[in-house]
Formats: sequence, structure tokens, C-alpha cells
Amino acid sequence: MPPRLPDKDPGDTRLYTVDFSKLLLPGVILISGGVTFVTPVTIPPLSLDGAAAATDTRVTFRLAVGLAGTLYRITTVAGTSDNQEFERDVLLKVVNL
Repeated sequence: MPPRLPDKDPGDTRLYTVDFSKLLLPGVILISGGVTFVTPVTIPPLSLDGAAAATDTRVTFRLAVGLAGTLYRITTVAGTSDNQEFERDVLLKVVNL
């Protein structure tokens, strides 16, 4: 089962981070990162607020809105300085806090 991010309220826009450090060889860093899929699709949707960014060993992104009571699967991708690409899923529950 994918790791779970902290819950968010539908009215909040929150910053989240996915750590890829356990996948990287010594001296290798991330040079690109993104969010490629958010499922399920709901109304209102869980949406990416701005672009995702890669820094050192982590991909950081902001998520907004979402339907309360929904558990989302978010697919993140990361490109490395040694030309590898990794893809990892994380889970996020939207709840009325």
C-alpha cells in the first residue's frame, strides 16, 4: 500500500512532499519532478495548485480543493541527475477538519 500524506480540508491549499532519497545512489539528486495522475476524478476535483518542484531528494507540490470523504491516489514522478526516472504513488484523504 502506498504511503499516506496528512489529511487536508477541502478549503485548504496545502504543501506536500514525497521523498525519493531511498531510491537514489550516493551523490545523485533529483533534477525534475511532477504529479502525473490524481484518481479518482471527483467534483470538485483535487487539483494541483501550481507546478511541482524537485529539490535534492524530494518532489514538492501544492494541492487544493477535493471532495470531502474521498481517498485520492496521487502519482508523482522524479528525474535524476544520472538519467533515471522514478514513479511513486501516495494516498491523501480529504476530510472536513
